[in-house]
Amino acid sequence: MSYIKINNDYLRTPEYIKFSKSTKSTAFFFILSSVIRKSVDVKSRSHGANYIYNEHYLKGELVGRYSQVDMANYLNTSQSRISVYINELEKDGFIKTIKRTISKGEINYYQVGVWDGVCNQDSYKETLWFDIIFKGYTEIAKHKRRESKNIKIHTMIEMVEDMKVKNYKGPLIM
Repeated sequence: MSYIKINNDYLRTPEYIKFSKSTKSTAFFFILSSVIRKSVDVKSRSHGANYIYNEHYLKGELVGRYSQVDMANYLNTSQSRISVYINELEKDGFIKTIKRTISKGEINYYQVGVWDGVCNQDSYKETLWFDIIFKGYTEIAKHKRRESKNIKIHTMIEMVEDMKVKNYKGPLIM
């Protein structure tokens, strides 16, 4: 049995929960699932995948490609909604749109992160911008919790000190 390794520190943050409930997250995970990572994924008739593999993956970039029309069909929504989601994902820093001009017009590819190391070795490591952003939210939340605890402790210490100054002899109620 195999397991998917997911950093779950951020799965309980309000930001991730809000994101995971949005339709925009479905578009993101759809793009993520289209990332070309191996030459096995590249079929000779698939020029776009071949281009992504040679021009992006081999240079350390994690890039996927799916037409907005096809995404809209799979996700049961309109192409204009997909366009809005992609713009929001880019604005949020989850993806970077790469425009490629071809003879028939323009094709959009979507970069979701980078990789480093040697393929199929222990040194291989993917860094998804999505993970970096949500890890940041997790650290902010941890900092706020620590800060909140410190404020409560500081307030309690002040209360006790204040009681000492006033020579309070009653029960300590908190």
